[in-house]
Amino acid sequence: MQKKMFMKNYLFHYLHHKRTISIAFAGVLCGISALVFTFFAQAVRLDNLLSPFPWLVTHSISALAGTVVVFLFLMLLCFLFRRVWISATVAGLCIFAGSYACFFKQAYRGDPMLPADILLAKDAAGVAGGMDLSPTVSMVVFGIAVVGMAIALFPFHLKKPSVKQQFLQTIGPGVAMVVWMTGVLWYGPVPKALGLSPIPGRAKQLYDSAGFITGFMSYLGHLSPQVPQGYSSATKTAALQQLPAKQSPTSTPDIVVVMMESYYHLDNYPTVTGCESLTANYDALAKEGVSGVYYSDKYSGGTADMEFGALTGFSTSFLPEGVVPYVQYVSKNENFPAYPSYLKELGYKTIAIHPFDGSIYHRNSAYPNMGFDSFVDMDSMEHTQTAGKYISDQQAAQELIQQYEQACSDGSPVFLHMVTMQNHIPNLPGEYPEEYQATGEIPNVPTYYQESFKSVITGLRDADLMMKQITDYFRTVDREVIVLFFGDHQTAIGQQDGVELLDITKQLEGLSAQEQWQYTHTVPYLMWSNQGCDFAGSDGGSFPPYLLLPTFLSKMDGPISPWFQWLYSTRDTLMGTSAGWILQPDGTISSTASDQQKQLLQLQHTLQYAMMFDS
Repeated sequence: MQKKMFMKNYLFHYLHHKRTISIAFAGVLCGISALVFTFFAQAVRLDNLLSPFPWLVTHSISALAGTVVVFLFLMLLCFLFRRVWISATVAGLCIFAGSYACFFKQAYRGDPMLPADILLAKDAAGVAGGMDLSPTVSMVVFGIAVVGMAIALFPFHLKKPSVKQQFLQTIGPGVAMVVWMTGVLWYGPVPKALGLSPIPGRAKQLYDSAGFITGFMSYLGHLSPQVPQGYSSATKTAALQQLPAKQSPTSTPDIVVVMMESYYHLDNYPTVTGCESLTANYDALAKEGVSGVYYSDKYSGGTADMEFGALTGFSTSFLPEGVVPYVQYVSKNENFPAYPSYLKELGYKTIAIHPFDGSIYHRNSAYPNMGFDSFVDMDSMEHTQTAGKYISDQQAAQELIQQYEQACSDGSPVFLHMVTMQNHIPNLPGEYPEEYQATGEIPNVPTYYQESFKSVITGLRDADLMMKQITDYFRTVDREVIVLFFGDHQTAIGQQDGVELLDITKQLEGLSAQEQWQYTHTVPYLMWSNQGCDFAGSDGGSFPPYLLLPTFLSKMDGPISPWFQWLYSTRDTLMGTSAGWILQPDGTISSTASDQQKQLLQLQHTLQYAMMFDS
């Protein structure tokens, strides 16, 4: 009893005995806090309390580069509030929240949290319902450390200065932060020497070496679109002259584009059994049309990126890492160049359908700016029955058919674009009734992952049935209709405590970075016409999202814009670039481009920049 009273009195005395400290001692306390936060941020990102030790040894300079920014931020707060504990608490909570989000984004999506993600917090929350975001042991320890530091630092404060001293002291760390980030993390020779220069699609690679804080700060300086090397009005004009002249199309078929949520084939799981029928309709339709796989920009997320690339022909490789173009660019430009706008000039009716909240990723403002006459979201759909958590693919197909019949009633050509929702994560066990679930098993995996797998394959089965439902309908239509089906990305199955099914089955072990990327980014597409196809049964090649429509329209003789026509003409030299990889015409992938390919990419970058930002 006496011991408890002693501790209580000691703690009361400690917390109420204010200690005025020097600026130098405050700097020492802030320096220790910065090191602690750097350590725990890496531990949380990797969910391993021991992982920061070897990382700090092997990447000490890169780690220090970000730690200095945290130190300066702590000092700025310290001078501003005159309380060390406030400084440590605010900074600690910010870094805790960032590393928490980074862990789960990397677990579900395969890439870490980036500065651009902060602008998308509301949209991310809208599609994150039901995901397992329970704190890990590392997160709990980090949280305890922040609270403990706040208590330990509570008595320490700086003496109250004059107004002039307050201004000079506060402005000092702020200026130092700007100079440090600009000179060390963003520009000049230092970032390249330290390996801190961001590479498109390789954020995780940079975070693995530099850590969460340094990696995040590095990308913070690259939020603006990169101006092409040597860009000027003269180079812009010269580039635009490379585009073919606009011509009247030889035919104007109705065009249907269906992007299917988390649709892919189970090539990553060679031991799966009982899933032979999941691609029955896809396989049958492939014999009538053109099929293949393309390389999705993202893994287990980023739907809007693939949709943007397909509808515009623009590559996300030329844009800042982590941005969602619909949000940052398309929704803010009333005349954004996109394929629907081109079709409107040809007299097409243009309709977009998405069986979910239309405000997610600003589709409700981006679609009109891209040339869509109307947008049908979940609130304006008539067919809204769910399968699992979301509106079913079967109902989405019914909505598409209904919208098509209404649109073509006056004889106008129609462009219909639909993004499905049924197979969206989290794909939890028991998402569908047992009698409705598809059958299929992967041997030797825990029950949680097995049941999550069944939820995913149920969605894949229903997507395959939807393809038949749509094509069966268009076989009965007396108008020419060409249809493009493609998945948006692969999906993390059974995500629990940062571990997904691919981790359980260890399918990626022993693969190079290039092989891992290929393994997790190949997604099927299918091009079909109700009038038959000259290339029936052929493989259309592998390319990034921005070549989906140019290839589809060329193969199916659809109306093709000058921009799409130019993109398709480049396939003999380059099948595209994605995540820093060069896709060769022969189907191989390399990490470096030839001189001819570099010149082509430079021209493509110039054209894209001119159309997106300088039109």
